[in-house]
Amino acid sequence: YTISNYVASPGQYNGLFGYNTGTIRNLNVSNFDLTIKTSSNSGAIYVGGIAGYNAGIIQKCTATAGNINMTLNNVRQGGLITGENTGTIENCLTTGAVYITQTGENRNNAYASGIAANNIGIINNCITNISAYAYAYHSGAYGVNGEAGGITAVNGSGGEIKNCVVFGQI
Repeated sequence: YTISNYVASPGQYNGLFGYNTGTIRNLNVSNFDLTIKTSSNSGAIYVGGIAGYNAGIIQKCTATAGNINMTLNNVRQGGLITGENTGTIENCLTTGAVYITQTGENRNNAYASGIAANNIGIINNCITNISAYAYAYHSGAYGVNGEAGGITAVNGSGGEIKNCVVFGQI
């Protein structure tokens, strides 16, 4: 199945599916543009081409010609598949760009990547061709991270990445 040219409504979990706890299989999202801007300090924002947050399974999916652009005043995580992964992502392909800027004075982080911005789950057999950029601002600069990566910006404790390939520009 292919879903093209969709727009997600801004919220905490942004994507075709906001928060996934099930199985998403054989899905292609293409030509999507997720632009989110806010000055709110209301908590973390998760953005993904398929799911804002993945606690389930995403298999054999593609997110192609995707564009994620976020300018926010709180923690933000953007990936072409998902913003945060605590589940499993396997046999997926992505192409596109993720640009994230954290503009606040509250020492929050900005994470951008081709698959999952923050991974504490499993990512297996994925390919990405990504342009990723992350910038986090704070006048004191202590404790603030702007992190970008091909597969993930942050691979947390318990996160596994196996048999993946990255092309592009970080």
